[in-house]
Amino acid sequence: MLSQNKAEIPETILAYVAGVFDGEGSVSVSKAPPNKSHGRKNPHFNLLVAITNCNAEMLLFAQKLFGGNFHARKNIRLGANHVCYAWQLNCWQAHRFLSAIYPYLIAKKRVAELGIQYQENIAIPWDRHKGLAVEEVAKRQWYHDEIKRYNAMD
Repeated sequence: MLSQNKAEIPETILAYVAGVFDGEGSVSVSKAPPNKSHGRKNPHFNLLVAITNCNAEMLLFAQKLFGGNFHARKNIRLGANHVCYAWQLNCWQAHRFLSAIYPYLIAKKRVAELGIQYQENIAIPWDRHKGLAVEEVAKRQWYHDEIKRYNAMD
């Protein structure tokens, strides 16, 4: 990884990545149902940012700067031999990325702001055996729904 520190990444690079994210990126709060076999009494919510594109080089560049996961997958809509790529970040890694590119965003500025707020406002740590307080589940659900609603308008 080249850098995790925004101060070490030139503004031109942050602006470039923000432009790519504005056009090809997404912000979501994923939600998984409670899993009692794993001791989870509440739904599990997770901040996720991703960029999907057919240009692997661009996404690998972003991965070198910010970390995260990179994978390839076939895009059936574009043909059986056509491969697309996805780069994803979760939780605090996603927060750091959104915070770094936030000043340069245009189209996804509001949804990035919601993602940043989500990660900063969720209550951690929590007791796995007791689960989350009802208010905490409601707060996470609100961010999940609000980001989903915002993305539907985009």
